Amino acid sequence: MHARLEYGMPGPNRRSMKKIRAVIPLAVFCIAYAAFFLVHFQYYKSSDDARRQLPTHAYLRSGGPVGLLAGIVAGGLILWNLAYLARRSGPVRRLLPPSAPSRVKAHAFTGLASSLLVLTHAGFTLRNSVGGHALIALGAVVLSGSLCWYVRSRRASGSLIGQWRTLHRWIAMLMVLLAALHVGIALRYASFSYTPVRMADGGAR
Repeated sequence: MHARLEYGMPGPNRRSMKKIRAVIPLAVFCIAYAAFFLVHFQYYKSSDDARRQLPTHAYLRSGGPVGLLAGIVAGGLILWNLAYLARRSGPVRRLLPPSAPSRVKAHAFTGLASSLLVLTHAGFTLRNSVGGHALIALGAVVLSGSLCWYVRSRRASGSLIGQWRTLHRWIAMLMVLLAALHVGIALRYASFSYTPVRMADGGAR
């Protein structure tokens, strides 16, 4: 008992604090994202035609500064997340957190964060396009990953967990293929520019 008190709080309380610290980054990100969404709710709830008339369209659209940055950061998180699949490789292992629980938590955090950023890049609009199909696949990845985590937490059999992991990985690879195709098409045809909306008197807004 004295040794425990000397080096900090007792074991159960220490584990509770570790769990709290683990969710702090996710909580901060979700709060910041919710604040961003509420500030720009008027834009995201509008139709495509109405959005083009709003002054925020110039930087919130997919090819604008905010929309494009969200897509780039989401792509980076997805690539980092894929390193989890190759975590047994020496060079890749050095990029990941040292402990298995930390790697799982980082995998879940980057998966959720990248999903929200992709939604921002898409303007919360699902289109019949390669990008829209990639968004659907990303949703399936998040859902299958969440179910895999749930099955694992219920101490299911190893074979069932393995089947869920395999399904999750195949869906993830399909999503990556669609996302790569979307990026290639965007680089070929899309216009990345910041064009302020012009008012009737000729001034920019």
